[in-house]
Amino acid sequence: MNVVSRTTLATMFAAILAGTFPSSISAQAAPPPDQPRFDVSTVRVSDPAAGRGGSLNANGDSLKAHNVTLFMLIRAAYGLSDDQVSGGPDWIRSTRFDLSAKTDKPIDRDLKPEIVRVQQQQMFQQLLAERFRLRLRHETRDIPGYQLVVAKNGPRGVQSMGDSDRGITITDGKLKATGISMDELAMVLEQRILEAPVKNTTGLSGKFNLDLTWDPKQTRAVAAADAATDNGPSIFLALQQQLGLRLEPHKTPADAIVIDSAQMPQEN
Repeated sequence: MNVVSRTTLATMFAAILAGTFPSSISAQAAPPPDQPRFDVSTVRVSDPAAGRGGSLNANGDSLKAHNVTLFMLIRAAYGLSDDQVSGGPDWIRSTRFDLSAKTDKPIDRDLKPEIVRVQQQQMFQQLLAERFRLRLRHETRDIPGYQLVVAKNGPRGVQSMGDSDRGITITDGKLKATGISMDELAMVLEQRILEAPVKNTTGLSGKFNLDLTWDPKQTRAVAAADAATDNGPSIFLALQQQLGLRLEPHKTPADAIVIDSAQMPQEN
């Protein structure tokens, strides 16, 4: 996976499963003996001439980041938005790093995808705790989000399916999904498109096939929620026109983290 902007780094992993992680993580906290972890890692301050573009690539046994801040890495490791991360010294938002890590014990690919995601997150979080002496705590915070509801004239373009295979493909301004639930659509909107909490309150049950096209440049423009350009409608308008669904602003209790302390890493 390649990520090139601050706003999309946090979508590297899915949201944290409830109760998976402790309320505080520090550099001294060791993972369980049977939990995969990164065995070798390198961290260096990025070349100032690299500019502001960054990248993050991860798979089951390695992680590589180029020209990214610790704040970006924290958001990615915990699957959170800007509004869900606070605290810490100023340098975590300005100093950029190149980071690589590898494990000698890759994650078992026969595990369920949701378990693999959790293990990847835990490995990433432990790496940040060890290399940046990161210490943080969790809290619940009301942050701006949305409720996914059925629009006035009811759903349209939402094909109900039986036991069809599940699949989701997202490219720039296009979503094609097969056999997903409304809960899963809300999760995709939250993590991959809006980067804000989205709760499914449509009342629609079952699995659906969906096809959605929008102008990605308007995704976060609240003022353009009902607007369209030559490149297409905003995600808000596209949901109404193409699926008969609507996103309504709604403050949602969500997991958030407060960074109590972090230290510049020793380069190697």
